[in-house]
Amino acid sequence: MEAGELVPLEIVLDLIKEAMLKEVAKGSKGFLIDGYPREVKQGEQFEREIQEAKSVIYFDVPDDVLVKRLLHRAKTRLTVSIIMFFFDHSTITSCSGRADDNMDTIKKRLKTFTTATAPVVDYYEKKKKLIR
Repeated sequence: MEAGELVPLEIVLDLIKEAMLKEVAKGSKGFLIDGYPREVKQGEQFEREIQEAKSVIYFDVPDDVLVKRLLHRAKTRLTVSIIMFFFDHSTITSCSGRADDNMDTIKKRLKTFTTATAPVVDYYEKKKKLIR
């Protein structure tokens, strides 16, 4: 992850599932998951094992704007990514910068987005769940 690569599917899914189950037990009625799924297979497995997505929001932002925001994210607390809505109501609890917000890693993450994450946009658009 610190090198700009994706965390393995099973690890991410287990962490999300554990956190969601804990919140459901406390009475949560919905979730907003920032930056997930990063790959089509993550979305497919999530919907098989946990919950079908109601909607997926995609913010289409030019790379130069993303780079600028990511380099200044710790100060501005902006997050630009794919956001999935589950259930009926959602809340955002926090947004923050990352230790690996540097130019080399950002370039690698943008390349990863193009190859792995961009197909997620097409996938959910075909399912008529994508909101731009």
